[in-house]
Amino acid sequence: MKLHQKTLPTATLKWVIQKVDLTAHNERIERERKMAALKRKMDARRKELQEIEIFALLAKEDDGMKEMFDEYVALSK
Repeated sequence: MKLHQKTLPTATLKWVIQKVDLTAHNERIERERKMAALKRKMDARRKELQEIEIFALLAKEDDGMKEMFDEYVALSK
């Protein structure tokens, strides 16, 4: 090791220590997690609304479906 120390400049033998700030990275991960959760909720709500809308359209065309849909609406309140 002594031979190596003589051939290398002293600056190369010093350690550089730097504090890494992960705040922005952690905030980005949290934001992405929240966005994914909201998207899942919105997708579920969209599917529910689409299903209800399809039932409402079918109820306009079919008397049997209208009776079932009206009962469904009454029970959901």
